[in-house]
Amino acid sequence: MPHKIPPVDICEDERYGYVYIDLPGLRKDEDLNISFNGQNLTIEGSLPSIPATRKEVFSERHTGPFKRSIALPFTFEGQVRAHYENGILLLVIPKVNREFKVPFGYGNR
Repeated sequence: MPHKIPPVDICEDERYGYVYIDLPGLRKDEDLNISFNGQNLTIEGSLPSIPATRKEVFSERHTGPFKRSIALPFTFEGQVRAHYENGILLLVIPKVNREFKVPFGYGNR
């Protein structure tokens, strides 16, 4: 089974969804586009390759262009925050609270 590039972890709490994306060596201002379409998150970019002056002997790392779309398991709206540190991009996504209480009472009509 082929690996999904880049690897992604998704978790959530009551208020936010969190998406962790492994992007080692990324220059975030130049190499990455993040977009949302409905409930789909698309990550598109390019990871740096080994310098051409070196002969590749063995390679497991993904380099070059990538594009990945993921259906998020929660409904969201609002401003998404992004933080990139130590090769990991964290997206903090505000969730829509779909729970609500229905007023219910007894008494005069």
